[in-house]
Amino acid sequence: MTFRTGDVVVPLHDDAGALVNLQLINADGLKRTLKGGAVKGACHIIGGQKQAGKRLWIAEGYATALTVHHLTGETVMWRCRRESPFSGEPCPSETPGLSIVLAADRDLNGDGQSKAAAAAEACEGIVALPPVFGDWNDAFMRTAGRPRGKRFMMPSGTGTKSVRHHERGGIYRHEHQ
Repeated sequence: MTFRTGDVVVPLHDDAGALVNLQLINADGLKRTLKGGAVKGACHIIGGQKQAGKRLWIAEGYATALTVHHLTGETVMWRCRRESPFSGEPCPSETPGLSIVLAADRDLNGDGQSKAAAAAEACEGIVALPPVFGDWNDAFMRTAGRPRGKRFMMPSGTGTKSVRHHERGGIYRHEHQ
């Protein structure tokens, strides 16, 4: 695997915050981790720390995690897994009081939505879906990087909520539809 300028090196940490591996992502999307480094349970957190009383987004991929953080300004965690990051134990249990939002893909076959819904139920979180098929990064790119006024659907235990990105400070307003 050859790397060039613009390729990405993502540090991966364990739940205690120790660096346990690196994921290398080249421009073609090829991903590799370092031999001998931990992968199971490894994650990358963007924009802060897991804190009680705060919202924590969990994303399916690194590009999605970057996009969600860009759109919200909030902390986003991405777990390095071969299967869906929403399978197994997707939600951190070591920080009670987190408000968990799973940034799921809107798949044509419904696979991403169903895995995220099951994970959200397991960790008392909610699922946030992009307004188009694909992931949050796809939605962002289709709007040419203009999230203002776009609505993102968030199924919850009591129905569907629409979340609108406000112009100031990445604040969200929740509205029942």
